[in-house]
Amino acid sequence: MKKVIVCIKEVPDAKEIEIDLETGLLKREKASSIINPSDETALSYALELKKNHGFSIIVLSMGPKQTETVLQYILSLGFDEAFLLSDPFFSGSDTWATAFVLSEAIRFLGGADFIFFGHQSLDGDTGQVPNETAEILQIPSFTHVLNFSYQEGKSFVCCQFEDIIDFEAESPFTVSFIENEKSEFLFPEAKNYFNGEKKVQILDSSVLKTEKERVGLLGSPTQVKKVETALFQSRTPDLFNFDSKKFKNFYSDKIFKIFEKKS
Repeated sequence: MKKVIVCIKEVPDAKEIEIDLETGLLKREKASSIINPSDETALSYALELKKNHGFSIIVLSMGPKQTETVLQYILSLGFDEAFLLSDPFFSGSDTWATAFVLSEAIRFLGGADFIFFGHQSLDGDTGQVPNETAEILQIPSFTHVLNFSYQEGKSFVCCQFEDIIDFEAESPFTVSFIENEKSEFLFPEAKNYFNGEKKVQILDSSVLKTEKERVGLLGSPTQVKKVETALFQSRTPDLFNFDSKKFKNFYSDKIFKIFEKKS
């Protein structure tokens, strides 16, 4: 049976994000959380593969214990298993350390034919973790993915760069999806929602046997040196009719002063 592992992230609601000015880390515990939007697209494609081709689908997430709630919800969508990577030693991991923990977990689970990600997270916004995970696992990666399909034992990936490019690829590989309308159709199935047999399984550093110096702040080559709150000075706009004489005179004077400063 073909297997898909979907790596998702629970991210803080952008309206409620706070930063610890001492550590440079997000205060995740104080903000309400959502599933990262492009990760929902990845979840949708995995569910489609299960429905149409009978794939085994697993969801994997690294985060604090409260992430267990969202993983339980994802199980209700029809996922077969859910694993939470949670350990104090993982806290503060940058993208490389996060990719290392994810790759260790993927190996622990026996690997997969396809490993799905959202393209980038709302909080970090780097888009680095999918490719870094593929690099550690030594498998190909596809980014900026618009569409994925599986037909007659063949995998087809559609990516959007400057142009749209279609690939036929052999597994295993990672896919990072751009957010699209598929994520709008994630609804629990009643039989799964009311079935409490499926439980989220916790994997920590002792289970994965991860080297502590390779995770968390200690294993993160990226270090935040300073965090500041950007202050924006409010200004009152000048409103003119485009063809008014006042408009032309005003901007002619402005442009003249700019060139005067440069000269």
